[in-house]
Amino acid sequence: MQTPPAAGPHRRPDVEDDGIGTDDSDIRALFSFTLQRLATLSTKIATRSVYEPYGLSIPEWRVLAVLGYLGEVSVLTVARHAAVLRTQLPRVTTELEKRGLIRRKTNPDDGRSALLSLTDTGRTTVDEILRRSRSRNADMLSDLSPAERKELMRLVRKVLRTSHEHLENDPNA
Repeated sequence: MQTPPAAGPHRRPDVEDDGIGTDDSDIRALFSFTLQRLATLSTKIATRSVYEPYGLSIPEWRVLAVLGYLGEVSVLTVARHAAVLRTQLPRVTTELEKRGLIRRKTNPDDGRSALLSLTDTGRTTVDEILRRSRSRNADMLSDLSPAERKELMRLVRKVLRTSHEHLENDPNA
């Protein structure tokens, strides 16, 4: 197991862990690096919980989960919400359709596009995985009080919003 940034061998004990760091701090001081490490770890944990019992890849699970909360929507809407590359989406949706987890129909407003939705089996699968995910997330957040969990989510959503704004306003981001 790797040493956390605050206890690392090259960290000055007087450097505040503010997510930005100083001119003499290393990458471990950066919020983005810490968040990426957490995202990678979370993805590994999620992969175990959806691939092994359900045979789903993370992109497949994301498509199902998005359809679970959006209902019947266009393929492009699914791509935007699921964080799945457009180039991956045809393969992912074809596989989910073959497995009977989603259905596809022609979009009545635009005959060139399709609308996707969950089948009954897909809905059951999403509900089961979400139940397991809630339990897994409870374990991951178990060192935090209920108030700390709410504050964490509030702050992460705030950073998510400002990060979206940064991406939209900075062509070099």
